[in-house]
Amino acid sequence: MKPRSRFLLSHEAHILLTGFEPESTITQYIIIIPPFAEEMNKSRKQCSDFARTIAMAPFSTTAVYLVDLFGCGDSEGELVDATWSIWRNNVLDVVIQLDKDHHQASCVLLGIRLGAALALDCVMHELSFKHPRLVFWQPVLNGKQFVSQFMRLKIAASMLTGIQLSMAQIRCELEHKKSVEVSGYTLSTLLVSSLEQLNFHQLEQLPSWINLLWFEVGPEAGNLLAISEKIVLRWQQQNRVVSHFCCGDAFWQSVEITTVAALTELTQSYLSKCEE
Repeated sequence: MKPRSRFLLSHEAHILLTGFEPESTITQYIIIIPPFAEEMNKSRKQCSDFARTIAMAPFSTTAVYLVDLFGCGDSEGELVDATWSIWRNNVLDVVIQLDKDHHQASCVLLGIRLGAALALDCVMHELSFKHPRLVFWQPVLNGKQFVSQFMRLKIAASMLTGIQLSMAQIRCELEHKKSVEVSGYTLSTLLVSSLEQLNFHQLEQLPSWINLLWFEVGPEAGNLLAISEKIVLRWQQQNRVVSHFCCGDAFWQSVEITTVAALTELTQSYLSKCEE
C-alpha cells in the first residue's frame, strides 16, 4: 500500500498528513498523535506498520493518518517556535479536515507517549464536539517529570565532554537564553513551561463520554506501571477504560529501530470490539 501524503494549512503553516486508506468506504479513521523529539523518529516504523495492517486488513473500513505537528518531522516551522497550543490547533485542524472528507466516519485519536497527553487535552477541550475514542500507547501524562527526564539527556551528554552540567545550570541557561538545546532539539521557555504544567496524571475523573484503551509495553510479561494502574483504576470509576500490557521492546527509545507486532494486533482487536 502506498500512503497518500498531503499538507494541510494549520496555524499559518503547512503540516504533513500521511494517510493509509482502505479500498472500501471509510467508516472510521485513526489519527496517530506522535511522541516528542527523537521518540517520534524511533516510532515511525511502528506507526507505519500499524497503519498498513489496519488499512489493509480484509474488508477494512478504517483509515489511519499520521500527522507531523508544527516544527516536527516534515511539517513547516521550527521546534523552538512550537507551543502546546499550536499543536492542539494542529490536531483540531486535522480532525476538522478529515470530518469533511469522511463526514459519517467515527474518529479515534491514538496518542503515543507525550502524544497521549496531547490527544487527551484535545478531546477534553477542542474536540469534545466529535466525541472521539482514545487509545494510549505508553502514555506520558506528567509533563514536569517528562521534561526533567528529557533535560537529563543534556546532562548525560555533557559528561562525555568532561564538563558535567547540573539541572540548575540548564535551568539558568533556559531562563537567560529563552531556549535550551537538548540532543539536537531546541525548546523554548514557553514550550517547556506549558509541558511542565501538564498534570493529567492527577485528574480524578474524565468527562463521562470518554472511552479509553490504554496499552503499555515491556520486555517481559507483566503489568502496567504502578502509577498507571492507579490512574486506570481511578478513571474506571466513571469511564470505560480498558488496559492491557504486552511483551515487546520499547520501540520509542530503542537504539535499533524496532516494532511490536503484538501491540498492533491487540490495538486492532480491541478497536474492532469497540465497533461491534
